[in-house]
Amino acid sequence: MKPNKTGTAVRRLDCVIVEDDREQRILLESCLKMAGVEVVAEAHDGIDAIRVLLQMKPAFAFVDLKLPGASGTDVIAKTRRKLPETKFIVLTGATSPELLDAIIGSGADAVITKPYDPSEIIKSIDEVGSGRHYLGSRTISIVWDRFAAHSRAEAADTLTARQIEIVRLIALGHSTKQAADYLEIAVRTAEKHRELAMKKIGARCVADVARYALRMGLTT
Repeated sequence: MKPNKTGTAVRRLDCVIVEDDREQRILLESCLKMAGVEVVAEAHDGIDAIRVLLQMKPAFAFVDLKLPGASGTDVIAKTRRKLPETKFIVLTGATSPELLDAIIGSGADAVITKPYDPSEIIKSIDEVGSGRHYLGSRTISIVWDRFAAHSRAEAADTLTARQIEIVRLIALGHSTKQAADYLEIAVRTAEKHRELAMKKIGARCVADVARYALRMGLTT
C-alpha cells in the first residue's frame, strides 16, 4: 500500500493477467475494469509470466492454471517468496480435489473455477485484498465433494461431531456466526468449537482448515 497526501494507506489496484486464451483475457479484463483494477501487463505462457511478475510486482496476479511453458502452480511457487505483497488468484477449468490441494499448496490466495460469474472476480479482489482467502462458488462444491469422498472414521479420532460440522462450514466459506446460525447454537459456542478444532488439526488460518478438509474429508 502507498500513503496518500494525508498519510492514509491506499490499496494499490493494479494487476497482471497470466492467460494464454485471448477470449478469456478479454472477459477477465472486462471484469477487472468493473472492479476498478488496472491491468498493467499480460503474459501468455508460464515462462514469460515469471519474468513479467517479477518485473511489475503487481498487487494482484490472475493466473490461469494450464499454461504453455510452466503451469500456474509453478509460476506461483517460483515467484511467491519474491513477491510477498502480491495476491495470487488462480483461474482454472480443470477441477479435482487433488488439483485444488496443489493450488493451495503453491501459495495461491484464491481459486476460481471457470466458467465464473464476474461477481466472483470482484469478490476475490475484496477478500484477498483484505488479507483473507477466497474460494469461488464452483470451487466450494468441489471441496464439498472431497468431504463426501471419504468416511468420517479418520477424522472422528481427532474431532467431535460438532467440530467436524464447524470445520466443514468454515471450509465452505461460512463465518463463525453463519455457522452458529446454521447449526442453531450460540456464537460463543461455535467460536469455542472452532478454536478447539483448529488447535487439534494444527490450523492457524482458514486456508489451513480448507487444506485439512480437502485432505481428510469429513462428511458423507
